Amino acid sequence: MRADIERYVNQGAALAQDARARLAAEGLPAVGGTETADLLQAMERAFGVDVAKIGFPGGIDGAAWQTDGYRLVMIARSDVPTRQRFTLAHELGHILAGDAQDLLTENHLSPGRQKDLTEVRANVFAADLLMPRGEIDGLLRGEAPTDERLTSLVVHFQVSPSALAARLSQLGAVDRRTADRLRGLTTQTCHWLAGQSDLFEARTAWSRGKRLPMRPARLLYEAYRAGETTLRPLAAHTGQDVDRLREVLDPAAAPRKSALNASGTEGGELVFQP
Repeated sequence: MRADIERYVNQGAALAQDARARLAAEGLPAVGGTETADLLQAMERAFGVDVAKIGFPGGIDGAAWQTDGYRLVMIARSDVPTRQRFTLAHELGHILAGDAQDLLTENHLSPGRQKDLTEVRANVFAADLLMPRGEIDGLLRGEAPTDERLTSLVVHFQVSPSALAARLSQLGAVDRRTADRLRGLTTQTCHWLAGQSDLFEARTAWSRGKRLPMRPARLLYEAYRAGETTLRPLAAHTGQDVDRLREVLDPAAAPRKSALNASGTEGGELVFQP
């Protein structure tokens, strides 16, 4: 059993190394300091995966599904940006390992606690991808990390203090006492101590928002322009009203409206009348 675990751990680390190389080829040389929105878009380009940020039933953090011609990752809208970021990487790990032939759903991801070896591999992949040894070594410069340095690492890598503590322990960069102290902090506290409370609020606001995959929308629009479909599939995908979407995308085909509205103002703008 131990040999099986080591094999899956090594596979996760190797997949992460390959993934970082492909992301670098897409113009993303360092994952750690990259905001999740930019990391997500780079993943879509590099791996041909579509990523949706949607509402899930309680307890589900994310899901992954793939066929021969399609790759989909879904992550839950969340008040916890670090959990969402780790889930994004975890689900990509399943895709790259070929685990998601059937729809996979993740309930309350707990790195380091899963017994399923495919989950172990995905967790190792996510930790290695988001907190690369090279980036950690470069930031620590071989020095014992101070509390100030540890909180700055949480902000830089955009992971939870617990995830960072586990990664630093695995790399032998901190002792057990330091790791336990780090686990006692929250992500919000680390941002506050680093003077980055506004950044934490911005990251949290983004993680709460909805995001639909861009590629299906583009393909549906291209099919509409080619006369192969109506605007209804695109409207359904984006949640837009068909007529409103037609006004935006194809003004020439939209019903024309009077230049003046009922109040005699142009375009609905208020006009000063002496």
